Amino acid sequence: MPPSRHLQQLTNGTVSGERTTGGYDLFDFAPTDYPDFTLPGDYEGTSGGAVWRIYLKLEGESRKIAAIRLWNMPFYQMKKDRGGHALTCHGMGGVYGALLNAILAQWPEEAAG
Repeated sequence: MPPSRHLQQLTNGTVSGERTTGGYDLFDFAPTDYPDFTLPGDYEGTSGGAVWRIYLKLEGESRKIAAIRLWNMPFYQMKKDRGGHALTCHGMGGVYGALLNAILAQWPEEAAG
């Protein structure tokens, strides 16, 4: 059996190119590269993964996680002109609206159970 390739990454990034296409809200997410953290050279195999938004609250001088939300699902990568990648993602409206409705329509017996 070939080895499985899994990518886990925790980094912030920039959102751009927000648009609506075919009833889905889409945008591009460019992960931030840091000197002490190297981003992968390729995001192949991460389609259907997830990008999470983590909300923090301040408690004195420390930060605590207040909430975690599924924010989007990347499905396509593009190389940026200056290096790195931008990931095209389904936005929250698509994930919790049009995409969920399409899944429920495709497998209605699972949705009923």
